[in-house]
Amino acid sequence: MNDWDDYQLVLALHRGKTLRGGAKILGLNHSTLSRKLARLHQVMGAEVFEPTSQGLAITPFGKQLLATATKMEQVANQAKAEYCPSEPLTGEVNLSLPPALFEFVLMEDIARFCHQYPQIKVNVQTGYHFANIEKGEADVVVRVADKPGDDLVGHRLFPLSLGFYANPDYLAATPESEYQWITSTDMNKVRGYLPQSPYPKAKIGFTLDDLVLRHKAAAQGHGLILGACYIADTMSELTALNDTRLVHQEIWVLTHQRLSQTPRIKCLMQYLLHAIRAKQDNVLL
Repeated sequence: MNDWDDYQLVLALHRGKTLRGGAKILGLNHSTLSRKLARLHQVMGAEVFEPTSQGLAITPFGKQLLATATKMEQVANQAKAEYCPSEPLTGEVNLSLPPALFEFVLMEDIARFCHQYPQIKVNVQTGYHFANIEKGEADVVVRVADKPGDDLVGHRLFPLSLGFYANPDYLAATPESEYQWITSTDMNKVRGYLPQSPYPKAKIGFTLDDLVLRHKAAAQGHGLILGACYIADTMSELTALNDTRLVHQEIWVLTHQRLSQTPRIKCLMQYLLHAIRAKQDNVLL
């Protein structure tokens, strides 16, 4: 298969899970995408996706195509990320993002950007509060939120996935009646997700306001957590309690409208967008 459009089709259907979902990603209608998929099956002489009650399931042959498509997309994204406006790329950019996204997703990419564009000084500010761009607290923000501020412009990417995790030794050594949760301090959110967990009646052992430390506490065998998959799946001490995945808030890359055409800011934003998109399947979902 040599047509990049066909590889984009595979990526879109895998990410969209259904014909309608894939059509939305590609900006096509349902019937057009259905015809394209039928043609792809005919050209390849094998099924790439199979219909199921849950949507489209990728076949073993389809997984081979998906691996190639993902690599091709990463190369394309890297090429795009290396393009920036022709104006001088100098000066400082204050970047604000959550500590967990920096540590587990973007640290290497930001370091690579600084090496590639040494005349741009990136000042990274990590914190879970929303930096106020209007007040000059940041120039670019990466946020996990339902809706950004009205004065901000940029790109909405995709939601993060959450799952239920614990240390397998903790599960084996602790009677189920004594399981306890380690939760955030936001009890409204906790009451919302506990009924969806495999142990809804387990007590709350303690609350912890730091996202990463909750994962580390669970990894050390102190209880059950609702974890961010992009963090928990990197910790060998944690295992998923079941296959349930909850959709979290979406990732946004944003700046203020008055800053959006500044060359160094446009350059960093495009770089971050491509870096995050390239990790959508393997890291963030």
